[in-house]
Amino acid sequence: MSKWRHAEGLRMTFDLSPERINFIKVSLRHPLQFSMFCLRGIDYLFAALYRKTARYIKKRNLLNKPMPFSITDKTTPSEQMEHDYKLVLNRLPGMFFSAQPYRDYNNIKLASETIEVANSINWSCRFRDQEDSFALNRFGWLLDAMLNNPSAVLAERALHWMQDWIDVMGSNKTNLAWESYSVAERLSNWPFLLRIIECLIPIPETVITKFEKTLICHINYLLDHLELSGTSINNHILNDARGLYIGAVAIGDLTACNKAKKIFYEWTEKLIGPDGMLNEHSSHYQFLICQRYEQVLFVASHLEDSDFCKFIDVWVERMRQARDFWGVRTSDGQWNYPLIGDISPDFTPQWLSSNPTGGWSTLKKWLDIPCSVPSDRDNKRLIVFDDSFIRYDTGVVTIFWHIETENSTLSNNHSHYDLGSFVLFYKGKQVFTDNGLRSYLKTDSFGKSALAHSTITIDGLGAYCQDRWINQLKGYRQQQAQFRKSQSDNQLEITIKTNGFARLTTPTTWERTFIVNDNDLTIVDNIKSIKGKHIKASFQLAPQIEGIARDNEIAILFDHNQIMSLKVNNFDQSQFSVIKGNTDTQQGWHSKEYGTRLSGTTVAHQYLSDGTKTTKYEIRWQNE
Repeated sequence: MSKWRHAEGLRMTFDLSPERINFIKVSLRHPLQFSMFCLRGIDYLFAALYRKTARYIKKRNLLNKPMPFSITDKTTPSEQMEHDYKLVLNRLPGMFFSAQPYRDYNNIKLASETIEVANSINWSCRFRDQEDSFALNRFGWLLDAMLNNPSAVLAERALHWMQDWIDVMGSNKTNLAWESYSVAERLSNWPFLLRIIECLIPIPETVITKFEKTLICHINYLLDHLELSGTSINNHILNDARGLYIGAVAIGDLTACNKAKKIFYEWTEKLIGPDGMLNEHSSHYQFLICQRYEQVLFVASHLEDSDFCKFIDVWVERMRQARDFWGVRTSDGQWNYPLIGDISPDFTPQWLSSNPTGGWSTLKKWLDIPCSVPSDRDNKRLIVFDDSFIRYDTGVVTIFWHIETENSTLSNNHSHYDLGSFVLFYKGKQVFTDNGLRSYLKTDSFGKSALAHSTITIDGLGAYCQDRWINQLKGYRQQQAQFRKSQSDNQLEITIKTNGFARLTTPTTWERTFIVNDNDLTIVDNIKSIKGKHIKASFQLAPQIEGIARDNEIAILFDHNQIMSLKVNNFDQSQFSVIKGNTDTQQGWHSKEYGTRLSGTTVAHQYLSDGTKTTKYEIRWQNE
């Protein structure tokens, strides 16, 4: 039995973060509340002591238990699919592309690291970031390489690497390479890789047999290790189903194929909203889940799995609309996207984008499938998705908000502590940005914090408690937010109010209002407390955007030309600081894909409140 543990697991740490210092102060002031806190949280404390883990404990196959619904009439596979356990590649869609001359392929780009290519790869290598170990064994990098250079020489090397993995790792099921998500990734990637390779070089029958046995082993393993455990079920179970379906179709396993469809039928509407938005609060993960379902749709359509195909097609159309919600057209006709929430290590935002140069767009061309692209937005158009994402287009400006109405620390999703933050595009270029998350390593966790977003902190704390260990305890008070919006012909107004700061030693309320007109965005912060507080309002600027403090404003520049201005009532230049990303700062960094970061700029406004304080910021631009 596999007994790997998540690297961060539930190990208790005793770092005295601002959140924990605040908790200690509140506990000393309110001992009765602290006692109730401990009593109600004792169940979790026992779990922590025994190191119960969240992600990689072996999961029992819940599909062997009776399903809570009947879907017999939906799981009849196509007559084209034989129950033969033979690897037949033409069960997958055909590829149409022209072979290219070989270009040197010397490096493998993983999630965050790049390693040198050799004939023999150290598949069991443990990297500093385990996402690199996962990426190496998932073969997304090889799919990307083949899409960039479909040559006979690279096809030979690809076939060699895949067989080498089988020889070295095929029976090493205690290795991290056999965690469920990675197994599903290989089941999804390998059949498509083999489909590409067979167009370039002949694949010997002995090699086909080798992959056949390996895919059957993968399917059986995944069926016994599906990621269905407790309340932590997320998009991983849908990826498990994708791997099962594609792998089962490739080798003609009707039983596994039907179980994959059962997962899709049950879990799609539980994990994806009726409007097609994944319930995990990340724009990049929306692109990823859309790609997953599109890939399943292509296989189901080719197989003429008609009933299932209709079901997936409906959801793909919804997911595409939710994905295209994020598209902003640039001046050169390309599409730009805000990266709100986590950035997936699986494929880069560019690879998944609707731009013609994207890897997924290339594969769809090879499959002779039209690429869908976002449509240009109407002026003054307000769009709301999943009741938590808002987009507003006015003139040359597009603004996005992510409003999470309760602290989701306990949820297994990819959101950040960004309540009250916003992302603003000017003429298709991102000016005020979400800084993204460099990696899932604890050392990079700052990217999730309120200080990494265009919002406020009070006494060093964000609107929601960012310490997941404290939040696990049921005795901790709920942290929620409410928002309302109103729109007229010339103006949009959004107001967010939260009780999240009630956890401070002297309870505090914060209300932020956004007022959008044709040429300006006004942000009004109302803070009420019985005692003065230290306030820090941060504004995150994208790379290549500069912020310069002048007499009565912060000038926002691109390519040395002013494009906007940021003003505040009772402007005091001494209260402002412009922070550039460097080795000595946490603020001022931006990640546009997993594992990388670029130097950006944070404009910070710091002041002491007098107990009750109203601060007004005005961002102005020219509507040319």
